[in-house]
Amino acid sequence: MSEDRGSLSIAEVLLDQQLDKPLDYLIPPELIDQIRTGLRVEVPVRQSIKKGTIAFLKNSSERSLRPLSRLLPEESSLPEPLWKLALWMARYYCCPLQRVLRGLTPPSIRQDVRPRIVKRACLAIPHAEALVLCAKLRIKNSSQATVLETILSASRPPTLAQLVHGLELSRAPIAALVKKKVIKLETVEEDLSFDEAEFFPTQPKVLNDEQAQSLSKINESLDRGEFAAHLIHGITGSGKTEIYLQAIKHSLDLGKSALLLVPEIALTSQTIERFRARFGLKLAVLHHRRSLGERTAAWESLRSGAVVAAIGARSAIFSPARHLGLIIIDEEHDSSYKQTEEMPTYHARDVAVMRAKIENAVVLLGSATPSLESYYNAEIGKYQLSTLKNRATSAQLPKVRIIDMKIARDRVGGFTHFAPELLDAIRERCDKGEQTLLLLNRRGFHRMQICAECRHIVKCPHCDLSLTFHREERSDEAI
Repeated sequence: MSEDRGSLSIAEVLLDQQLDKPLDYLIPPELIDQIRTGLRVEVPVRQSIKKGTIAFLKNSSERSLRPLSRLLPEESSLPEPLWKLALWMARYYCCPLQRVLRGLTPPSIRQDVRPRIVKRACLAIPHAEALVLCAKLRIKNSSQATVLETILSASRPPTLAQLVHGLELSRAPIAALVKKKVIKLETVEEDLSFDEAEFFPTQPKVLNDEQAQSLSKINESLDRGEFAAHLIHGITGSGKTEIYLQAIKHSLDLGKSALLLVPEIALTSQTIERFRARFGLKLAVLHHRRSLGERTAAWESLRSGAVVAAIGARSAIFSPARHLGLIIIDEEHDSSYKQTEEMPTYHARDVAVMRAKIENAVVLLGSATPSLESYYNAEIGKYQLSTLKNRATSAQLPKVRIIDMKIARDRVGGFTHFAPELLDAIRERCDKGEQTLLLLNRRGFHRMQICAECRHIVKCPHCDLSLTFHREERSDEAI
């Protein structure tokens, strides 16, 4: 039986500063009904006020206690599912809860910093009238015409700073247009979370049998509103992305939000383009190269429900999406999902599975080469496996040949870097006016040194790893 909330009059608070343990504070009577774990609060510490997070509620303490100062706005606190996820991560990854909380929220949210106020320039006259006036101003006042042209061509009203610095103009032409009541300056909160680029709309593609069966199983899980994990093992070009898009559409139709994680930031822009072209929605984009303002705006838009879909790298798994229905981990085998630079050293794929379980959502893992642990989980029935063996466009798979370089060297009668088959293929491409791309997937001039006669591999004297040969380390005489 749960303990009566009225008897839980003491809160253990984790300060944002690094401390070994939480501090106890009395909960004022007027705040008893509002208190829960995960809330952000201000508390007195010696002669100052510090911010922290309520980690635990209890009814007794061994010390005389001071009361909480105040509750911070709800928007700065973790939603309850993310709080549960933070507790799990602290236990699972053996990491202090303070470090976990630091990674889950942008610094501006923890510090309760409000969005910056900016001024945007908008038309104060009809669009057609502004076009006529702009043509006249090109003759009389080119600087005012430049300002008006910029406002007319912009996808959304530009800020005053964008007009001044972007056009390298003074404020005089802007002030003149305001005085003439051609444009007006509106004071608004800075909005940095969305990409306003225009895209050609696209329609859902017709799925083949393998794709349709996979999507059907995912949609059934979404309809049940229960936790389920799906693994799509599909070859390159099998149409996994189309399944993602149609599964996201189904989740949005059910009134639920969706998260899509990609392994590399470089992939985010092309994913956004596909997403916007299909749905025409505003997206929250989350990764570490976004500015603090952009991350803050994305966080708040997801927390409020103004945006229902997010795309990003591994840290996007912590976005506060409301009514989460679907989490997609593209290329789930990729090592980029593993955080290794600092604590907590989490794996975004595993965190995604746990978050989906906490929120009764569906997690979808996709890869042409699934990780061993994911494939094993599918084999023992923890994950539902869908296999896509054919390309979606019925295109033929490329032929792969493995050449034994020892045989190639015997054929040419000496050492060579290139097999005759490779040289013939490159020559054939050149004769046809085509290009050839050679990929080197290892550091060093050679990833190992092998004797051409006895096949001996030069290895480290302290372990069993082969030594990588770097040409620049050789002396001029050796070269």
